[in-house]
Amino acid sequence: MKRLNGFFFVIGLVCLVGTVAAVGPGTIVDGALRLGAWFWPLAIVNLLWYTADALGWGRVLGPQGRKPGRTARLIWAQVAGEAINNATPLMNLGGEPMKGLLLRGHAPDDTIVASLVVDNTLKVLAAILFLAAGLAPALIVLDLEPPVQVALVAALAVLAALIGLAGLAQATGFLGRCLDLGRRLGIPPRTLQRHRPAADRIDAAIGRFYRERRVDFAASMAWHVAARLIATLDAAVLLTLMGSPVGVLQALCIQTVSVLMNLAFAFIPMQIGAAEGGHFVLFQALGMDPATGVTFSLVRRVRGLLWIGVGLLVVLVMSRRRATDAA
Repeated sequence: MKRLNGFFFVIGLVCLVGTVAAVGPGTIVDGALRLGAWFWPLAIVNLLWYTADALGWGRVLGPQGRKPGRTARLIWAQVAGEAINNATPLMNLGGEPMKGLLLRGHAPDDTIVASLVVDNTLKVLAAILFLAAGLAPALIVLDLEPPVQVALVAALAVLAALIGLAGLAQATGFLGRCLDLGRRLGIPPRTLQRHRPAADRIDAAIGRFYRERRVDFAASMAWHVAARLIATLDAAVLLTLMGSPVGVLQALCIQTVSVLMNLAFAFIPMQIGAAEGGHFVLFQALGMDPATGVTFSLVRRVRGLLWIGVGLLVVLVMSRRRATDAA
């Protein structure tokens, strides 16, 4: 797996270097310098959408997520988890367990695991709703090339189908079915039986959420959509300060495609190269300077690297506190 990750990282790095060379490093530096000291206030925007996502997760946790002081812990766990997710590939397989570990002891383990499974599903569902809302007017109003339109619609359709299947599987005992599949694949029954009680409890908690907690479902979705809207506003403000003001529709289209690229290229660490190349093509399709698209992507990448550092520091501090409390 490490070799595969390294391969994708190298491919992405080559694409990044090629994109920067095509645009010209000087052009990118000039665009970034226009932002100036505004870079630092805008870096706080990341914390705003982390907070919105954390509040969405808190609604899935239910009463456990509304205890005094719990919101702050959820936010910092979100920052830490996203730092690991952004630095590693494979669809959140690193960051989500870390979020659970940082919350351990503040809620039952089964509740934490169930909440993470449901929250990630709702987060992707919110992204799909956001994508649909952004793509519909963009396809009608903006002058996009037919191949670009087809690719965007096809990507949205595939994502919607996958999340629909995932939600159906969760509501009908996904973990139990995984254990049954493991038995057919030859995994020793004793090993599977050891995990069966916990899997049944988590499956039951997930099923109850989908059947009984419709208000929390809607509230969590609203918070996750709000996080996408904050990112859209950030794109508009960032481009305006860089000297390339955009309208609401253009900002929505840019953020929509950014979300699509993050989902489509999740197997590449930090989506390196893919994000820059995608923004180059997107800005060209929008009739804007493609160099601005690359600069925009790189500025966001640098800001993301800062938050990865913050997130890793959070992991260190919170892990030490847990160890101290345990002692």
